[in-house]
Amino acid sequence: MLTAACMAALVAGCGGGGDEGERGAPAPKGTPARSSELDAAAKATKAIRSYRATVKMRSDVAGAAQRFDGVVISAVDARSGRIFGRFAEAGARETQLEAITQGATQWVRSGQLTRQLPDGKRWLRVEGDASTPSTLTPVEFVTFLRDSGSARELGEEDVRGEPTTHVTGELDSKAIARTSGVAAQQRLQRVVGAGDFRATVDLWIGEDDRPRRMQLTMRPPKPTTGMLRSTLEVLGYDVDLRNAAPPPARETVTPAELGAPGG
Repeated sequence: MLTAACMAALVAGCGGGGDEGERGAPAPKGTPARSSELDAAAKATKAIRSYRATVKMRSDVAGAAQRFDGVVISAVDARSGRIFGRFAEAGARETQLEAITQGATQWVRSGQLTRQLPDGKRWLRVEGDASTPSTLTPVEFVTFLRDSGSARELGEEDVRGEPTTHVTGELDSKAIARTSGVAAQQRLQRVVGAGDFRATVDLWIGEDDRPRRMQLTMRPPKPTTGMLRSTLEVLGYDVDLRNAAPPPARETVTPAELGAPGG
């Protein structure tokens, strides 16, 4: 939901880079996932209207340490929602960060940003491509896994006291373009800051066939170092999105009005 320029925090994942998958790599863990289980999860997830989840992001891509801990309330397609929490990066103080998304418009505020805005302005409004969601939707998580051809079950695990089946699968940027479209591929490329990457999608699927935890870890290709991992743990489905309403226009300002690029 957040712009890549403000926070690369909502993309989740776990994956390898470099020479993973070549001869000599360890054998994959678990057993091949049942296609019927993933088909059922895809059907159940497409019926979801909205969700509320905790968000945990950790990244050290190219040596730039970043972390975010918060909560997201979002429509299932990530085109409407709100995220809020605490963001920190190396060499800077931790700050509150919040963003609201409605279609192609996003409003962002943080303690540091607000101090740079004119009096009476509390939100920076960003339009167009910069506001394209940088998070995987629940539908994308399931679709990526189902279509990867590498999905494997790792066993039964409890998530917030509920029994789930842990399923994992390997992806790369070219596979994402084939299975979920170029837009999804480009969205992840902007967050990682690389044109090519490998990733592992992890899903914990509940007894109702809906995801209870979603995780994505990505590594850019060498020589870039580091990893970005983000985990969403679902608190509830079909939640009220009224808290994602846009802020009053009198409290917003655009980059153009500030004389900054991107307006």
